[in-house]
Amino acid sequence: MIKSKALEVNLASYHVDVEIDERYLPFQHVMSQYFGLMEGVNTFLKELSHPYKNWQFIISEARGYGLDYFHLFQQHEQGVEAAKIIVALFIEAISQKKSEQVAVDAMDNLLLYLQKIIKDTHTDQIEFLALASRIFS
Repeated sequence: MIKSKALEVNLASYHVDVEIDERYLPFQHVMSQYFGLMEGVNTFLKELSHPYKNWQFIISEARGYGLDYFHLFQQHEQGVEAAKIIVALFIEAISQKKSEQVAVDAMDNLLLYLQKIIKDTHTDQIEFLALASRIFS
């Protein structure tokens, strides 16, 4: 492998020690009951907290967690807050001005996630339906 001083400087300038932002703690708390998922969850949350976000990775991971683990959100006292985090990051990705493809993927996944919420929410879980309703408003 050829060593490039410019590449080393560039990589060093983008290397940042990242702590998970407090606003993502409800999501982490919901998922923390499942030890096998935590390494991936923490990687995802650190990427969300990073100043140089990889939006394609974030959208892909959010889709997976949002769709595959919605049942965990439904069972947890902070589940609605975790769902709000997923929705908010899709909206943030849509509004970022760096990549049209990321915005399109985020919109597609937001609509898919809202469909999941509407379809899978039980009638006694009005907080989830209220979240979906606010997004459509």
